[in-house]
Amino acid sequence: MSKKNYSPKRYKKSPKLNKKVLLSVLIFALVCIVFFLVFNPSFKYSKLFSEKIALLHEKAFASEGVQNLYPSSEAFDQDNAYVVFISLCDTKSRAVVIHEAAPTIAEAWEKAETTAKQYIKEKKYNPVWVKADIVDEMKEVSLKTLNQTISTHFDEFYRRGIAFDEAFTTALLEAEINGNKLIDYDTTDTIDLEVLNKYLTTYERGTLPRVPKDLITFTCLGFMCDENNNVFELNDYEDIGLDYGRRQYPVDREALKDVVLSASYWLQGEIKNDGRFVYGYYPTYDKAFTAYNVLRHTTGILPLIWSYEITKDEGLKDSADVTMTYLLDQVVEKSDGVSFVLDVTNNEIKLGGNGLAIIGMDTYMDAFGRDEKMIEICKDLGEGMLELQNPDGSYYHVLNTDFTRKEEYRTVYYDGEATYAFCILYKLTGEEKWLNAAKRSVEYFIANDYTKHRDHWVAYALNEITKHVSDERYYEFGLRNLSVNIEKIHNQKTTYHTYMELLMAGFEMYDRMVEEGIRCEGFDEFDADYFARTIQHRAEHMLNGFLYPEYAMYLKNPRAIVGTFCVRHDGYRIRIDDVDHFVAGYYHYYELYDDVQKYMK
Repeated sequence: MSKKNYSPKRYKKSPKLNKKVLLSVLIFALVCIVFFLVFNPSFKYSKLFSEKIALLHEKAFASEGVQNLYPSSEAFDQDNAYVVFISLCDTKSRAVVIHEAAPTIAEAWEKAETTAKQYIKEKKYNPVWVKADIVDEMKEVSLKTLNQTISTHFDEFYRRGIAFDEAFTTALLEAEINGNKLIDYDTTDTIDLEVLNKYLTTYERGTLPRVPKDLITFTCLGFMCDENNNVFELNDYEDIGLDYGRRQYPVDREALKDVVLSASYWLQGEIKNDGRFVYGYYPTYDKAFTAYNVLRHTTGILPLIWSYEITKDEGLKDSADVTMTYLLDQVVEKSDGVSFVLDVTNNEIKLGGNGLAIIGMDTYMDAFGRDEKMIEICKDLGEGMLELQNPDGSYYHVLNTDFTRKEEYRTVYYDGEATYAFCILYKLTGEEKWLNAAKRSVEYFIANDYTKHRDHWVAYALNEITKHVSDERYYEFGLRNLSVNIEKIHNQKTTYHTYMELLMAGFEMYDRMVEEGIRCEGFDEFDADYFARTIQHRAEHMLNGFLYPEYAMYLKNPRAIVGTFCVRHDGYRIRIDDVDHFVAGYYHYYELYDDVQKYMK
């Protein structure tokens, strides 16, 4: 019987791994992992969101408002006592809004954050801007009462969010509602169910068969994280929410410069190859205007020049040159030495076109130097205005393209524009006929109490003419233009951009009166402190028309409109003249900021 062999089996040895090969494999694997982590959109965007939401969480939960939220017992639904909204925006399209509710604020935040992360991962969504809103007040209201309240507001001025059930299953931020025109302000003053359901469907949030008879309206504490991970606490809701949802920071001289430059560079980006601007947009739908108006083209040039004065950026000068060339190409000669600005699009000639062209060329020459050829064009345009001035100082407003008369009156602004332009022509040439023309019109303004128009161009004209004419009545009229209108201007709910120009033109005149010891009727009673504070108040209030990311993100094409100005109560309208008027007020305040401050007690 043979013995079993229990000796260990002999196995063939495996070859030793080459260390260089092993190292290469490890490096390749590491590179693959890094490549995947860095270039995988889901990972990249999730990491970006995690950074932003952490910053927002820190800011929000450290704020006094969040620390002192209402007790859960005050909520309509105890299981959904607290509600958190998170808005995500890639800047290319409207913000995606996610919201969650829970018994505690911490749970509501965590749920909303988790849902947002999931969305980013699944959609490979780039959260350039992230905004968090925490409901801080809610109240039940009937649809009938809500409609009545909406009817008392300017368009897009109802500033509360709306929930369609107590659990906030379907709920919309105010910014969503107005940014998508979900309220029909034009005809019914109520929620447009068709538009609402289209919006809800687009973002996979279900639909509603009807608008309930009872709703929950609410406000939020907001926190915004921008593309550079700067975090801002937003204004909470007060009164009717005029400043609601806009970042908080002091409006000082540096802030004035920031908005002037931002909006001016935006305008620069709107210049087309032929020297015209893109005329404007309705950003709710990202629809560009098809019309054009040479008068508004002219005012659009001014911010480019003012911003050049601040920055000395030659690119702005190039842009001013291109747009000025287009304007000069619109000047047509009626006869030797008499010219007009032709508004080709509207097929007519307007008094204001001549006035604004002179104002624009003067501003251009202030920045880039005296130009004798340009002065000759200004004089020819001035002769055209003289033909439209009546003996009593009033004006005829609109001509046909063959220079025959078309329309006696179009807008009061033409009167002030022409009169201011006459003052400028006197400054440029020293010729008395221009000053006499301006004086005739100012006499007409006084006799017909033009203070009732609250016209910024009249204020510009009075400021300019009082540099050349020492007539106490002119100063009195200019001061009265401020005093009778200042309360209305101070309390104006809309941003009404030209009011700031009126204030600043009036301030320059008033400050000169103080410096030179000039007195007139009404001077001693004039409240300089309130005047200066009104200027500061309007500067702060008008920022509600500036499209910060927290406003722009709820409109259709955010990156196309962020950093410029809009008119909220006309569908967030952006138009080149709107931008100019905003910039003008802020630029003149920037120039005179220190002088204004000294009048505040």
